[in-house]
Amino acid sequence: LAGAAISVDEEAAIALERAADQARARSSYAAAAAALARAASLTADEDARPRRLFAAADAALSAGRSEEALTYLAEPLAQEEPCLRAAALRLQGRIEYFNGRPKEAGAVLVEASELLEDIDRELAVEICTESCSARLGVADAEGMLASAERAEALAVGLSNGHLRDLVTLTRGWVLCYVGRSDEGVPLLCQAVEAAEGAELDPLGLMRISGALEWLDRSRDAYRYTLRDVVRAREDGAVGLLPYLLYQQAWHAGRAGLLSEGYAAASEGLGLARELDLWLPRLQSLLVLSAITARRGAESECNAYIDEVKTPLEETGLVGYRVWLTHSQGVLNVSLSRHEDAVRELETVAKSFD
Repeated sequence: LAGAAISVDEEAAIALERAADQARARSSYAAAAAALARAASLTADEDARPRRLFAAADAALSAGRSEEALTYLAEPLAQEEPCLRAAALRLQGRIEYFNGRPKEAGAVLVEASELLEDIDRELAVEICTESCSARLGVADAEGMLASAERAEALAVGLSNGHLRDLVTLTRGWVLCYVGRSDEGVPLLCQAVEAAEGAELDPLGLMRISGALEWLDRSRDAYRYTLRDVVRAREDGAVGLLPYLLYQQAWHAGRAGLLSEGYAAASEGLGLARELDLWLPRLQSLLVLSAITARRGAESECNAYIDEVKTPLEETGLVGYRVWLTHSQGVLNVSLSRHEDAVRELETVAKSFD
């Protein structure tokens, strides 16, 4: 039908939209994105066209095609209708973060939450907590704390228990990050206890594993990330899998499970290279640098460091740069090069002053 269409053809567009739904159901996200984009091109309705383009962008991101997703988002982002524009901004924020632009991601997510304050306060709160995670990438402590406090204020009076738990968890780790652990740790304990036995989606599992890491429960965090990865494999979410494998690898390394961490990071790196995903490629390289440093595998560790060093220098990802310097220090400890190790580890320590 679409091939036979000369100009707009709503019948063909509807059929393509149904085909996209079927493709999504079998985790064929690239096919869903293509069908929805073609449906949008056959749509005359000014409301339906940007909605279909947004759905195409969402599917493209799940397929690991972030630049394609940004192309589809151009029209939804230009809409005046606040709900669609906010949804498009939120998706743009995630893409910006995944592409190594956390500062831009945080600003876009804040804008999305502000648009929804008077329309959908629950969603505004959820997006506000996401902006905290984005700002973590550039060590924006002031911005994180402001967003966490704003999320708490917006959540007052809401009956959604899941959302209240999310606000508690977010405030907990942000307070720990800004040096107020005496306030943050009890909130994290409360959030983790509330999540025990709950059925969480991949994003929820990732948040809880992060909370467990702040509580120095790395093995428990690793078990949560295993569930993340298994679910992503079952859903065929190839675009999401490299990010989840990084989380699994990081928690494994923190827990002393070096072989498990190395395997997960290696798989994540392979997928990130294949899909040309900027952020998980860097994250996987950082984990592999850290693990090989602890093993004293000098040539392998230096190869990972050399690959990740230049792109890191071009970004504002402050925490990742500190992490890389730490790995270099650990490698020198492993090789008994104590003066070099002291110099690098002192640099790491000073970054936390």
